[in-house]
Amino acid sequence: MLENDFKISGERRINYKLNFILLISGRFISDLGSAIFGFALSLYVLDFTNSAAAFSLVLSFSIIPNMFVSIIAGSFVDKHDKKKTIVVTDILSGIAVLIFMCIFHLSPKSIILFIFYKIILAVTQSFFGLAISTSIPNIVGEENTPRANSIFSSVGSLINILGPVIGAIAYKTIGLQYIFLIDGISFILSGISEIFLVMDTKNTEKIKPQKEEGYFSGVRLGFQYIANEKITTFFLSLALFLNVVFTPLAALMIPYINYNVLKVSGLQLSIIQGSWAAGAIIGGFLMSLKKDTFKLIKNIFILIQAQALIMIMFCFPNLGLFSLASKWTITIIFSLLLIALGILNVMQNVPLFTYFQIQVPEKLRGRVFAVFNITIMLSSTIGLWLYGGILEHAKWGYILVVSGIVVIISCILLNKNKSFKKFNSTLG
Repeated sequence: MLENDFKISGERRINYKLNFILLISGRFISDLGSAIFGFALSLYVLDFTNSAAAFSLVLSFSIIPNMFVSIIAGSFVDKHDKKKTIVVTDILSGIAVLIFMCIFHLSPKSIILFIFYKIILAVTQSFFGLAISTSIPNIVGEENTPRANSIFSSVGSLINILGPVIGAIAYKTIGLQYIFLIDGISFILSGISEIFLVMDTKNTEKIKPQKEEGYFSGVRLGFQYIANEKITTFFLSLALFLNVVFTPLAALMIPYINYNVLKVSGLQLSIIQGSWAAGAIIGGFLMSLKKDTFKLIKNIFILIQAQALIMIMFCFPNLGLFSLASKWTITIIFSLLLIALGILNVMQNVPLFTYFQIQVPEKLRGRVFAVFNITIMLSSTIGLWLYGGILEHAKWGYILVVSGIVVIISCILLNKNKSFKKFNSTLG
């Protein structure tokens, strides 16, 4: 599975394979609980609001706090023990969920409650996410990082399949309050498993800042690093643009169009939602077979344009041919398109993410990734608000077609960028 399973770091013998098993098992438990709850919560909010704008508001509050917290989280992660940060934030997340379970019992239809829930979890998981994403090379070894990222992507996608299906069933059978309980316990179990990680810290002293930076000013180093790396600036700008379009597609438009407009059932929606993840599993498996994934970055705009074409194809229910199609026919076609989208999305993202994990110096990695998170979350929030508002006033088919065409034209223009061409020449 992973190469070079053991390594000696100082007086410690690090078992990369055991680290990988501990991390992936902990994340599987925690992320599956969150996926179950997240889908059930989506159905719950859509049921009692029936509003795309209200739904997008709740979704956005899982992003906005994360964006602001990342300003200090990046510096915090760089300056403190990453393992402790991972363990403590997971356990705190579990405790917070259990507290909200009790409050939900008293006020089951409060949008404010769900917003506060999203805010608290966003804060704890902001620290957790940065600590994890910047520690993968230390947990599994740099040479194993590309393959590990591919496997993590596949497992995460499997969770995204199981989560909606189990969430839809659980929502109808045991109710949201007990799903709160499952989510809280899963976070705590994940934190316990992460206690046993042994991390390689050989690179932590490679780069030492000239003076100690404060938590807020520390993020400036991240911006400076990105500004000095033209290709990093280019890829970050590309990510911002894509997030404005594709985040609302996955989180808002697909569930709203199918559940509120096309009136598929909760189970059918769970199959549709899980199909993107099924494609990502296939893509992750294909990527795990390749030792050198960086060369796929050369074809990134082809991959993005293909995804834009699929976005346009989501308009098929508006064609006369499908006017009398059954709900299961609609479900199957949406699912097949989302499988293809998932494969392409993983082939686009894994090489880029691995590149930044390895190329960014470890002592700056938390701050640089914090900048990534801030800018990407800002664009995702803008996208959710923008599309949430547009969906209230425009036909969803027009929105998909125009968005797809804009992405295709943009890719044609961005492919001619000088920094990108220069970067491509170094990949061989």
